[in-house]
Amino acid sequence: MKAEKRILSIEVKHIDDTDPDTSYLGTYARNPGGDYSIDRKHTADCILNNPHITETSDKLDRILSYLWARGREIGNNSEDPCYWGISEAQDLIGEAKDLVNECNCGESGNWSHGELQFFNTSGNYKGESRENIVQYTKQDYAHMESYNNGDWGFIGIRAEAEIVIGSVHQRITSGGLWGIESDSDESYLHSIEQDELTELRGILHELGFSKRAIAAAVKASK
Repeated sequence: MKAEKRILSIEVKHIDDTDPDTSYLGTYARNPGGDYSIDRKHTADCILNNPHITETSDKLDRILSYLWARGREIGNNSEDPCYWGISEAQDLIGEAKDLVNECNCGESGNWSHGELQFFNTSGNYKGESRENIVQYTKQDYAHMESYNNGDWGFIGIRAEAEIVIGSVHQRITSGGLWGIESDSDESYLHSIEQDELTELRGILHELGFSKRAIAAAVKASK
């Protein structure tokens, strides 16, 4: 006698993903990992978190090095036309360097002692302009901080069916997709749900359930 088969229920579940991979946004570290690292001691828009300022500071360092070398060549020869100008230029460049290296946020970032101080970019934006990399990295940092504050999380989505074959109850599931941001656009979440349902339909059909029975069970679940 052929065993009776029934689909008791079909549902799509959103399940908390408690071990997500967040490296696509960036990583926290004890030390900066490149030009686009964000020092969490300071706000993201602090002058010290601006790679343009870092570049400017490096250029000023090179100018100062040149001026010091030129000054050593001249020594105490006050008759050299550059003698007085070198000293004044050193002072001016030194003042400019102090300005570009001075925090303008009062160290009011999100960092606390005991936490990793730097947020390093994911590296996903290679080939983009400097302006875009800065913008995207700051957006990823804000998103990661929001995640740490519990404003959103990660989920997995899968479709599940409760079935009976003979006297045996079984739960059949689609493979599921994990690492989905819970605040994703509704249309995106809906498309994943439909993909998981399609996969589950195929599994149930392979188990011998008719397309009509599967469709009826899906309709009843809505």
